[in-house]
Amino acid sequence: MSYSAPTPEKRAGITPATPAVEPSIPSLDAAWAKAEEALPEGWAINMLWGTITEDRWAASAGPFPSDTTHTMLHRAAGGPTPAAALNALAEKLEADR
Repeated sequence: MSYSAPTPEKRAGITPATPAVEPSIPSLDAAWAKAEEALPEGWAINMLWGTITEDRWAASAGPFPSDTTHTMLHRAAGGPTPAAALNALAEKLEADR
């Protein structure tokens, strides 16, 4: 008997037997658009990064072009997926309005 590590899809519960799970995954495009819509004038999403081993992602935004004098103005948020991190960033930006 051989062993193979579970695929990311299997860990997330997405298998050929359960295709209905896939549509519930938040769209990265929709999350990016939501975060862009929440940006204050003159701001941009400046980073989206993650660690596959820890299933943690983060997104940040700030004045564009970035100026070190405005470092305190940057906002960041995290989540278990890139879309979740962008949605959390959008919520934080909307709360700051």
